[in-house]
Amino acid sequence: MPYARVPRSANDQPLEQPLPPEGRERLQNLLSHFDDPTHQGPHLTTDLERRLVDRPLQESEDMNELRAIASRVKEGHNEITRKVARQSGGRFFQARHLKDEGRMWEKFGEYVQEGGDQNMIVDVVRSRIHFDTLDQLYAAVKVLHESAEIVRVKDHFVRPHDSGYRDILFNIRLRDPKTGKVHISEIQFHLNELFAAKRLEYPHYIKRRELLPKLDYYKEQEPENTEKIKALEQAVAWELNASQQIYDEAWQAYLSRHGQSALAA
Repeated sequence: MPYARVPRSANDQPLEQPLPPEGRERLQNLLSHFDDPTHQGPHLTTDLERRLVDRPLQESEDMNELRAIASRVKEGHNEITRKVARQSGGRFFQARHLKDEGRMWEKFGEYVQEGGDQNMIVDVVRSRIHFDTLDQLYAAVKVLHESAEIVRVKDHFVRPHDSGYRDILFNIRLRDPKTGKVHISEIQFHLNELFAAKRLEYPHYIKRRELLPKLDYYKEQEPENTEKIKALEQAVAWELNASQQIYDEAWQAYLSRHGQSALAA
């Protein structure tokens, strides 16, 4: 497993009761922000996304050196994540192992097709923080902004993944203590209710990963085989729709549990 859960205190329990009025107001403001990122002025993630338009790249373009540097900056990365979780009430999952080398080569192949190189792999070191509420999660954005140099933000609460999953991904800039080279790592912010749905959605994700290369093959090598292409497209669409249903139900359950149903009434 790439992550190790760091236990939280016995008093740090998931929120079971509806939010008080001020909490529901903050939730409503966040939901309005998702519909319109400029709601009540530029939100921090929106502002960062607007300014950080350049794709972050690793300084090293050699896979072995990239992994060696990653192993040396990992503890500093974990310390930043630990600090953000501690100050924002989240649960910290540290990066124990580097990204699987086989998966790194897969991604390298994908990036080559885009005209890229190995230096586009920016999640060799990655950790995550889980939050009970959106209020905690967005408060942690400010803590991270004050604790590290953020070089890219992907706010998937504003623009969900194709699967419907919502999270926020950050890339931060670290420096290798041995060579002085820059290394880019990843920190993920997750909402507990949505992350729990990943186990149910995972088979659909795996199936899509199996189907898409086949679909690409037939489109490129056998474009005349329209019947096969149509069948694969339908299969991919079915799996994607199943993922979207799972994550939408989890999102609606979160909103209901945390007072949005009362706001909508």
